[in-house]
Order: sequence, then C-alpha cells, then structure tokens
Amino acid sequence: MFETHDSTEMPIPEAFKEPGERAWACINFRLHMHWFYVAYSLHSLNEGNLHTIGFFIHPEQIIDLKNSQGIKITEANIVTPGHLNKKERWDMEPLAEIWRAMEPDTEHPQYAYIFILNNGNKYVDSAPITPEEELIDPKLIFRTRN
Repeated sequence: MFETHDSTEMPIPEAFKEPGERAWACINFRLHMHWFYVAYSLHSLNEGNLHTIGFFIHPEQIIDLKNSQGIKITEANIVTPGHLNKKERWDMEPLAEIWRAMEPDTEHPQYAYIFILNNGNKYVDSAPITPEEELIDPKLIFRTRN
C-alpha cells in the first residue's frame, strides 16, 4: 500500500480538482513487493487527451483501468525489489503480459499471477510460492500490445 502524510498534502484549487481528489508531494511504500507504474491517456471532450501516470499494487487495478471507457494504456511497467529481480536494487521493467492462474491445493480459491516482461523474462507472484508449472488453468488477462 502507498502511504501519505498530512504534512505533504498540496492544495488544489477547487476549479481544477475532481470531487474527493487530493494531492500529495510524496508517497511512501514500506513493502518490499512489486508494484506497477502505468501511463495512460483519458479522452475528455472538453480538454482532449489528458495524460496521466498511475501507481498500482494489484494487477486487477490495471485490468479495470484498461476496461474503462475512454482510457488508453500507453505504457505498463512492473517495479520490482532486488530480492525478486535478482539485481540487488529496485528496478522498473516494461510489462508485456499478465496471466492469472489458480493456486493448487488451497482451501479457498486463490489466484497467482505471472508477469511476462517485454524481454521475455517472467516473475511469478504466488503467495504459497507455487512453481509456475504447477499453477492451474493460466489465462491471459492483460497484454500491452494487441
């Protein structure tokens, strides 16, 4: 989860903000797990295309964004900590596809995700650390290029 602090909140003039919108000069992220950096454009009848960058924790948030009317994802990246990418530092890499599969042998249905990078490398997000070949019924749920 991304965290904010009241001391870093920035005022937005009422004329320029959506209801409930707030702005922050910085965010914090304490977890050492992957997250997503997604650039997208939103077509507005009044203002043309508005270009935005979003930071997301869950793959389903990217799917919801892609399925939103008037939104076009222009870039999707996965940001990974060193223990996942084996580079001993955080890294941001272009994301080509996201696959969702079922975990085997769980009491309740549980998903695992397979992230395929533009260079063909993969990261598997499995809570019980299931090897990719043991995941059940993988389905493509997101592709950056059609």
